[in-house]
Amino acid sequence: MAYRTPSHRARAAQKASDALRAARSVILTTHINADGDGVGSQVAVASWLRANGTQVWIVNPTPYPDMFRFLLEDDIVVSAGSKRARELCASADLAAVLDTGEVSRIGRVKPMIEHLPAVVVDHHPPGDRPIGGISFRDPEASATGELVYDLLLAAGGPWTDESLRGMYVAILTDTGGFRFSNSTAGAHEVVAQLIRRGLDPEAVYNQVYGAAPIRRFRLLEACLATLDEAHGVAWMTVPPDAFESLGAQPEDLEGLVDYPRNVKGAEVALLFRGIRDGVTKVSFRSNGMVDVNRFRSQRLDHDATDTAVRNSRTGNEAGPGVPEAVPRGLQHLLDRYGGEALDRIWIFPPLVSGRREWGLLVASVFTDGPERRLLVSVPYAAERTGKGLTLEWSVQEQGEAPPDRFPRVVDGVVRRAEKDLGEPSLLEIEGDLQRLLEALDEYDASLLDPGLPPVWTAVSSPGDAVPEPAEAPSP
Repeated sequence: MAYRTPSHRARAAQKASDALRAARSVILTTHINADGDGVGSQVAVASWLRANGTQVWIVNPTPYPDMFRFLLEDDIVVSAGSKRARELCASADLAAVLDTGEVSRIGRVKPMIEHLPAVVVDHHPPGDRPIGGISFRDPEASATGELVYDLLLAAGGPWTDESLRGMYVAILTDTGGFRFSNSTAGAHEVVAQLIRRGLDPEAVYNQVYGAAPIRRFRLLEACLATLDEAHGVAWMTVPPDAFESLGAQPEDLEGLVDYPRNVKGAEVALLFRGIRDGVTKVSFRSNGMVDVNRFRSQRLDHDATDTAVRNSRTGNEAGPGVPEAVPRGLQHLLDRYGGEALDRIWIFPPLVSGRREWGLLVASVFTDGPERRLLVSVPYAAERTGKGLTLEWSVQEQGEAPPDRFPRVVDGVVRRAEKDLGEPSLLEIEGDLQRLLEALDEYDASLLDPGLPPVWTAVSSPGDAVPEPAEAPSP
């Protein structure tokens, strides 16, 4: 029996498909640290639309994973940090967000596409901050790739080889090679249709799972030497020296936690990875009996966070200032770039005069190149009066630099500010969203911005204006 789009999502599939085909130029994006479902769905939609004559570009908040580059017949991936990406987003007709529907999950792409009408295609339940626009979502779908098949079915094709491979990779990887509980009848029915239309599953499987670089096996060898279990818990550690000496990449960690998960009798699996001195990142997996989500918010180490937050307002005896300013600045960095894209944040002690203050945050943001970061300065002016709170921000991208040049760039930012700001506190995020959330937890909830900032001015170059209060406080 031929596959049919489930009746409860057929209308949404048709609406989303029509909107995509009506556009002349489309920007495709997905979540931070894209996986096989995200990029497979992107490639499938891109090939389908291009076959219809539409201009399509992929602009993701973090680099496109190398292990899935075989899906791309043409280079349609543009770095989100490039001038070309900004120009393409500015001239596009439509944005399509795939495999996520959350504002925070598209990181630095958000301000680039927020002026565009959007189509959201996702198989995850909506969260607290959903992306607006035409919504085609169904948590019952095995993967976003399954929903993409519905889009093409609603349009009657065309069915390109590239789109078939993209959809198969999306479903294959998100179901764990058809091992996980989301390996539904619908998933298998869609895959059967892909094979009938000409997909070679063995060739694609070999590209995904049979073409790993040797460093990945060397890393696995080092990790397996640490494998152990006790009392229904199995764990494994990523040795930091092996990760660094092998030149391993984050994508090489994909699937490692499944090894302790597969130990007989293990109900909980843990993968430990030291990300800096004294701080360890832990990945949790459960075999069904234990809810590991309740452990994810627990703090294993928070000394650095406490210190950075506590020191950010020391040494100011000239009044209360505006204590909302720094935590809201951290919120806006999270909102603009996403926690996984943020590397470090320097928090300078603000200059306070009564209920006014001037301050500066500087952040380094991960780019496509492993050796360089984008440096962003965020000067602000804040004042609280009887009429309420005024916050003015300016986001200035200072350019890219390797980590060993950060001190020089940050010193230059401070000199141009022409303020005696003192020594900054350093908040090390290193792409770990939980670290930034922990920093925000140190502030009273009443200080946080429940919505958008009162004033948010995006400035594209260091030469643009920096906000100043009416009378800048003296240091």
